[in-house]
Amino acid sequence: EGDERRAVAAASRRFYAALAAGDGAAMAGEWANAAESAFVTGAVMRDARLDGWDVVLREDRRPLGMDVGDFDVTVRGDVAYLTLLETVANGSTLLATQRFSRGADGAWQIEEHRTIPYGKDIVAKVVLRCDCRGCVAVPAKAAASWAEPRDGDEAGRLLARD
Repeated sequence: EGDERRAVAAASRRFYAALAAGDGAAMAGEWANAAESAFVTGAVMRDARLDGWDVVLREDRRPLGMDVGDFDVTVRGDVAYLTLLETVANGSTLLATQRFSRGADGAWQIEEHRTIPYGKDIVAKVVLRCDCRGCVAVPAKAAASWAEPRDGDEAGRLLARD
C-alpha cells in the first residue's frame, strides 16, 4: 500500500508543478481521462462561473508563491484521497482535498480538487472546486473558519452546542 500512496502523491505533485508553472499541456495531461465532477456541474447549473484551465493558469490568476505542506493519502481499492495544506503568498492556509481514481493502465488519475479556508482567523470569500474543465469559485461564508463562542453571539452558541 505504501507504493500506492507514493504513486498518488506523485500525481498530486505533478498537478501542483503544472499549476505553479502555468503549464497548460501538463495540466491537461493530468486531467486527460477524468470525468466531469458532479459538484462542479451542479455549481455551473446554478450560474457559477467555470474558469477553464487556460484562465486558471494565467499568471494573473494562478496562486504564485504557494507552498504545499505534508500530505496524507488514503487508498481504498481504485479510489484514493489526498489531503494537504496550501499556504498562499499572503500567509493564509487552505485545506486541499484531491480525489483520484486508478485508470485501466494502473496509473492514478486526478478526478477532483477542492479547497477550503483552514486555520484560526482565516477569512476567505470563495472556495474552489475543480475538475477536468477548470475551477469554479463558490462563495464561502464571510467569517473565520474557526471561532470561539462569545456571549450574545448566535454563531458562538451554535458552535458551543456541538
